[in-house]
This record gives sequence, structure tokens and C-alpha cells, in this order.
Amino acid sequence: MRARIGLDGMDRPGRQLLRTLVDRDDPDLQIVAVRDDAPASRLAARLRHDSTHGAWDHRIEVVGDHLGVDDGTIRVLRAERPHWPSADVEIVVATGRAVDAPVLLDEGVASVVVLGESADADLALVPGLNEDEYDATRHRVLSVPSAASVCAAAVLQPLDRAFGVVSASVTALGGRHSSTADPDDPRLLRDLAVNLVPAASRVGTEVGVLLPALAGRVTGAALRVPVVDTGLVEVTARLPAPATVGQLRRVLRTAADGPGKGLLTCTDEPTVSRDVLGAAESCRVDLGTVRTCGELVVVQGWHDPEVGHLHRVADLLGMVARLLPGR
Repeated sequence: MRARIGLDGMDRPGRQLLRTLVDRDDPDLQIVAVRDDAPASRLAARLRHDSTHGAWDHRIEVVGDHLGVDDGTIRVLRAERPHWPSADVEIVVATGRAVDAPVLLDEGVASVVVLGESADADLALVPGLNEDEYDATRHRVLSVPSAASVCAAAVLQPLDRAFGVVSASVTALGGRHSSTADPDDPRLLRDLAVNLVPAASRVGTEVGVLLPALAGRVTGAALRVPVVDTGLVEVTARLPAPATVGQLRRVLRTAADGPGKGLLTCTDEPTVSRDVLGAAESCRVDLGTVRTCGELVVVQGWHDPEVGHLHRVADLLGMVARLLPGR
């Protein structure tokens, strides 16, 4: 029996997650409801066409207050705070706005997944990085850190396991998105189309949450650049002793073929940002950019912060569904 999913919010993250889940057709998951202020007709139009990722190759219809997607239907809820169990939802995914997770659990929802930070989260979880920490009975509210943090962690984890990371600095480059439109930062009010804009970042903190062995030893910064999508994370790490470029490449390739499979990939092809548009992995390392200087090593990881990140959310939902108590 498929676990029944409800998506709270149908802005870009919600729409891209719906697309991802339908495309993947996980036998353990079924989207049964979404909540948004917009009517079903508007949501259907936004799902059909996306200026960044193109048209969606699925049949979409509007049937009353439902979306018809291929042979299935998805109920569209427009209440500000719906009662999800009444819509037959077991797992709620908060795709943007804040939700009161404890209240949702009290109402009968089995699990809540929050995209981004959440004070209510029992665990920040990314399959491929820390799924061994997950306990379905104790961790009912889960958060998924930012795409840049996951990309950085995918690089730092194998480096730390192989060499030990003394400290690291992460610089995340990417376009503007809703979570970075901070009205208190005057830089982010400038025109991104013609500027490189420094921005605050929680990547260091979030990496430490995902990888507790590195907590307090990673700092980070962000730079908004004129791209529609895709991002680059540059990790500069200090190791206890010098390592060669060849050693670093071997460690990263081994991780990509083993524990990080699906999360991390490596390529010998010279890569630019457009190459990773629509990429499903969270981090693609261009091995030709790996470099060293004594104990310092530098690794660059490319990612699509929408598609790649939401594939990790889909991985998480599949894992949660298979481990739901009582199944």
C-alpha cells in the first residue's frame, strides 16, 4: 500500500516536487492532496509549463477541485490550515511556509517533512549522508537542509572519512530564490541580473547538523549570481597532512560509486552551470578542478538546487514510507 502524501504549498518547490514524484513513480508513494491559495486551474497551468525546466510530459486536467495527472487525481485544498487526515494524508511535506508540526501530528498525520530549517524537527535527514540515524518511531518531524549544504556535505563527508578534515570554508554560488530574498539585507534588494551579490549563508551550520563530526569546524558564505537555476559550491578544506590531487580524486570517485551513489557523481568532462540543469544528483564534482596547496584542498561541486535537491526529498519520502510504523 502506498503512503499518502500531501504537499503544503505549490510555489516552485512544491510544483517541482510534485513533478519529481510523478516522474519517479515510486511504488511506495502517492500524492493525494496539495494545499495552495491558487485554484486548480492555475496550478494545472503552472505545472504544464516551466520557463526553466520546460514543458511537463504528463496529461494534466482539472476535475472540479481536483487535478487529474495521467490516470490519477490529486485533491486541491485551499483552506489556510486544512485537516490533512480528512484528505486521507499520512505524510505532510511543508514546501515553503511554516507549519505547526506538533499540531499536525496531534491531528493524526504520521510524519511531517519540512524543506529548510525547522525548530520542530526531530532530525535533519538526507539519504546518502545520514540515513543510519533515522528512527521512524522517534523522528516523526524531519527537515531537509538547503541544496548548497547538502552539496557541500556530499564532498566533505568522504574527505573527512578518508583524511580527517581539520576545518573547512564553503562558498555557495547560485541565483536568487525565495529563501534568499531577505528584506533586511540591502544587497539582496539590488538587481541580480547585473550584479554579483554577497549574501549570508547557514551552510556551515547546516553541514554541522548533517555531519556532527564536523560541527563547529565549517564556515560558509554565499554569492548570488545572474543565473536562472543551478549552483556551484566550492569547498576549501584543511587536512591534517598534505594529500595529492590523485588521492582526492580516488576518494571522491569511491564515494560516488559507493555510499554516495545517487547523491554524488564525478566527471572528467569540463563542466559549466548549464550542464547540470535538471541533474538529479545533489553534487557533481568536476575532477579537473580539484587542486591542493599543502594541507589545503579545494573541490568544486555543481548542482541544480531545484531538481537535484527535490530528488533527495523524494528519496527521503520513499524511505519514510517504507518504514512507517504499522506498515
